[in-house]
Amino acid sequence: MTDSLVVMANSKVSVRNAPADIQIMYAKHLPYYFRMQDKTGPILTDKQMHSLADKLRKGEKRYDPYPLCEKNGINPKQIRRGLICDDCDRLLERKNYKVWSCRTCIRDVKQAYEQGIKDWFMLIKDTISNKECREFLQLKDKYAANYILKKLPLKQIGRSTTTHYMWDYRTSPADMKPLK
Repeated sequence: MTDSLVVMANSKVSVRNAPADIQIMYAKHLPYYFRMQDKTGPILTDKQMHSLADKLRKGEKRYDPYPLCEKNGINPKQIRRGLICDDCDRLLERKNYKVWSCRTCIRDVKQAYEQGIKDWFMLIKDTISNKECREFLQLKDKYAANYILKKLPLKQIGRSTTTHYMWDYRTSPADMKPLK
């Protein structure tokens, strides 16, 4: 068995001028490669394998790209406010108490608030207050913001005017459950 092995995911890519001591193969050939290896017995005992797995789990760091404004040096004040159409990026208009409409796309949007809150968490920060919600979604009063924030799977922190809602960083904003 060689000490170095480079596995190419795409068989349409070729490697030029590779060092002679490195074996290069395509991912589709890996099953054959492993079947052809010396089968003298396990390299690790079960106990060693479990110990290694535990160490890998403890050292695992979750990739968290949010909030995008902070990570990419964008001023959050430059982000457009309101409920925005996913297709054409125009502001949505209220059709009735549950449905918003895009005049440009001529389509109705039922989960506009949910998408707006997801945008906040992905762009601005991982907590939101009632006031921030009203300003970002351009809502008319605190009751509308309270309704939206209570319906989403957010953790409530604090009481009264200091209440903030936190998004669980282990769940992508895109995976948040819809409003009911």
